[in-house]
Amino acid sequence: MLERDEYGYVLKIVSNFPYHPWWKLTSQLVEGFRDKKKTGLVSSVGVYSPKFGLGSFENPKMIGRGEVDAGIINPPVTAKMVMEGKGPYRERVGELRAIARFPEPDYIFWLVAEELGIHSFEELAKRKPPLILVSGRSGPTGPDTLTWTVEQVLKQYGFSYQHIESWGGKVLFPGPSVVGVPLVRSGEANAIFQEGQHQPGRRRLYDRNLRVQRVGHSQGPAQRN
Repeated sequence: MLERDEYGYVLKIVSNFPYHPWWKLTSQLVEGFRDKKKTGLVSSVGVYSPKFGLGSFENPKMIGRGEVDAGIINPPVTAKMVMEGKGPYRERVGELRAIARFPEPDYIFWLVAEELGIHSFEELAKRKPPLILVSGRSGPTGPDTLTWTVEQVLKQYGFSYQHIESWGGKVLFPGPSVVGVPLVRSGEANAIFQEGQHQPGRRRLYDRNLRVQRVGHSQGPAQRN
C-alpha cells in the first residue's frame, strides 16, 4: 500500500542508474507529478536504482515484493516470467500490473570479428574458436533477462557461456552496450552478443568491420542500414 504523509502520497519508483535512458524517462514522470494542475495527490517521489545494476531483472522483483510501488521493466514478458517463477527467476513474486507502455525496439547484437571466419551458430558450435565474447550483465542473483536470453539461444545450438570458456575463450559481462561496444572496437573482445538498441553503437561496430550473423542459418551478413 502506498505511504502517505500529511500532504499526499509518497511514491517509490525503481528505474535504473542516472546515466541510463530509463532514468531520464522517470525524471520526466516525476516532473509531471510536480505539476499541481495535473495532480495534487502525490507529496513526494523517490527514484531508486536497481540492485546490482540489473534493472530488467531486479526491478520486477522489487515491485512484486513491495519494496517500491512502481517501476520500469523490459522486455514486457519479464513481468509474466517473474509472476510465474520461470526463465531466470527462481521464485514467484506476486501479481504485477502494467499501467503504461513506451515503445522501445529491442535488438540483440550477434556479431563476431570477420577474421574468425564464422558465418553461423552451427559453424561456431562446430569450430569452437577461442571467443572473447561480450555479453550483457550478471550479478550475485544471476544474469539479467537479456543475458539469460542470449544463452538460451546458444543452447539451441548445443553450447553455452561455459562451453565458450572451455574452448579457451572468455565471456565478459561489462554491462550495457555503451560499455561493451568499446571493448570490441579496441580489440579486447572479438565477439558481441548483447543488447543493440543503440544505433550509434551499431554503426561504430560496422566501422570495426564485424559480420552480422543470422540466427539459425548460414547466410552472409545482414544488410547494413
